Amino acid sequence: SGGAGGAADGELANPAHTIAAGLALACQLTALAAAHTGLVLPARINHQDFGVLETSEFRFARKVAKLNSNVVTLCLSLGLPLSSVRPCHTLHNIQRTMQRLQRGEVSHVGEGGEVPSELRVSWEGQIHKEAEELRLAQV
Repeated sequence: SGGAGGAADGELANPAHTIAAGLALACQLTALAAAHTGLVLPARINHQDFGVLETSEFRFARKVAKLNSNVVTLCLSLGLPLSSVRPCHTLHNIQRTMQRLQRGEVSHVGEGGEVPSELRVSWEGQIHKEAEELRLAQV
């Protein structure tokens, strides 16, 4: 008999499936929050993109980087303080943003927020670092 997630009783779900499902939900929540606030997100990514488990770690890392770019944009556009944003911590950023939305502490700073250029470049580098390292490793 199948338990939660289709795994047989006593078996653990495949960690890759669990991670992909969590990222798909995070992507969907980010898109819904952006739509609710009228924000246009910078990266085109759909929650269904995480439903396809690919063999390429590079392609998966690129999807995560796109999601992180969208999440950071959402955080900054809703006025989350720069000190609270962690560009590579998807769920931390979503949690902080949802807490602000729930408390009604939203201040629309504008798309992308006011981020010093040095900090923006640093964050972009952090977000895309893993994908770039994987790409180079495959060459």
